Amino acid sequence: LLFHLLGLAFKTALVAGAADAGQLLYVCRLLLGVSFMFCGLKFVLKLRAYQKFGPFINMMKALFWADLLPFLVAMFLFLVVCSGVFFHALLTPGNQLYTASGSVLRVNQTQLYWDIYLRPLLLAFGELRYDSLAGCLDGEDNSQGCPHPNGLRAYTGGLMHVYLIVVNLLLINLLIAKFSLTVSVKDANGFVTWRRYRYQLLLEFEVINTLPPPVNVPSILLDWLLRCLAARPAAAAGRSNATADEDDGVELRATAAGADGPRYLQDAAASAFKLVQAVALRTPQRRRETLRRERGAGVFTDE
Repeated sequence: LLFHLLGLAFKTALVAGAADAGQLLYVCRLLLGVSFMFCGLKFVLKLRAYQKFGPFINMMKALFWADLLPFLVAMFLFLVVCSGVFFHALLTPGNQLYTASGSVLRVNQTQLYWDIYLRPLLLAFGELRYDSLAGCLDGEDNSQGCPHPNGLRAYTGGLMHVYLIVVNLLLINLLIAKFSLTVSVKDANGFVTWRRYRYQLLLEFEVINTLPPPVNVPSILLDWLLRCLAARPAAAAGRSNATADEDDGVELRATAAGADGPRYLQDAAASAFKLVQAVALRTPQRRRETLRRERGAGVFTDE
């Protein structure tokens, strides 16, 4: 809704006339596109209420949060922090590229960061860039510059293949195995999960406000105020009723005891006193002080 309102505001300014109409039109279309994307995602989540789509969407959510997100974090650390920095130090030490004539070219700082990120990522998906690297190995002149010769031979000779084995055979297959395990577990409980979500959705629509936002803000505040005002008398009445019920229960049991009724009341009072005393003696310091006073008064011996 926020992106949609911003897009409409820019569209209104564009219709009214602006100095930089081309750039403003691009920003307007971008904001409306983002709002449409979020609207589509929200519509997909609303399909969870249907039996055909609910278990499938719940399974996708579990796969993303339980398996894919930790895998992406691990892959980012391995690809960028480890492999990307290592390949950069191996191929372009000192941010330098070399030509066949022996001259040195400096690497742009922005291009350097992109190479650190993109080289291991593209290599993991099979983009080896071997054509340009083969020309550098053969000694051909390259105006763009070539990596360090020793590092290039080590990279193409074995390090690239080890990297592909670790990423493609180990990590990606591990992710597929995790996906398979999660799907098998969630598929067994998919219908139960969908029924639970549908029940929660019905409860939500039972108490939800029928007005659309932001028109429903005054109504929500009014409902909250009325609920708070109604909760105070109910809580006070509940406490008084609970106390009265306890007293009535003690008197009823004492009446049922007949001749032993007074003794029953005394036992009930003694039990209540012991309960209060036990609560008061919960801390070790109070317990030690009480035991010290009772020993001094001769209430009981150490035995």
